Amino acid sequence: MPEIKTPEEPPWELEPVDPTKALSVRHTLQDLPGNTDAGSKRALDKTQATQLIAWAKDNRLDAWRGHVVMMYGRPYVTLEGWLYLVRRDPRFKGWKSATLTLEERRAEGYGEGDVVVRVTVKVSDLEEPVEELGVVSGIERLESRWQIEDNVRQQAEAEAAGRDHGGKPVEGWRQNKAKEVLADEKHFHREVERRMNTMPIHRNPRGQAEVRGLRMCLRRGFPLGLRVQGEAAAQEGGNP
Repeated sequence: MPEIKTPEEPPWELEPVDPTKALSVRHTLQDLPGNTDAGSKRALDKTQATQLIAWAKDNRLDAWRGHVVMMYGRPYVTLEGWLYLVRRDPRFKGWKSATLTLEERRAEGYGEGDVVVRVTVKVSDLEEPVEELGVVSGIERLESRWQIEDNVRQQAEAEAAGRDHGGKPVEGWRQNKAKEVLADEKHFHREVERRMNTMPIHRNPRGQAEVRGLRMCLRRGFPLGLRVQGEAAAQEGGNP
């Protein structure tokens, strides 16, 4: 059976690019699907967006189709990007997934609150399919909720006092809304739930576990040789 190898993962860097060349009159920064860093949630500036577009093109991907985003300042290939590449590889013969039952989760060492999905990818030149478990753990979701609650409270306290997190003045409806969030538990929890629903691990944990499992399978089964600064390099790192 051919050995499935996962190559090393050096840091991915971006080449300096002329910011006037990738963004045009037809396509603006607002049109770019990945116009916000997926990790820090900060909006990309024009230079960062242009670098990302150039990096994607150099690796046979299209930033305008959502194939890549920034993740804490580094290019990160999305699941759409991976599937775009492997579907052009004749060895790719499809994939399937199944959610583990409670008994199956326990047998694999997972808890009652964990969501676990077994993903299988068939590769024609491998005797056995590539299989991985994608997981969204209960503790991950709990810790995420705690972090969201802290963020909501800190932001509300700052805006109620008349300043945003950057020190700019806040007044009018924003200041009034912040005071409501601090004064009324219903408003506070409503804002927490709203933010949680923007995150895949809360909105659709089964779907997010499947995505994680599929990404791991594709990285193992298809060493794509994405380039870093013009040299052959490994798959992208980071979490979805």
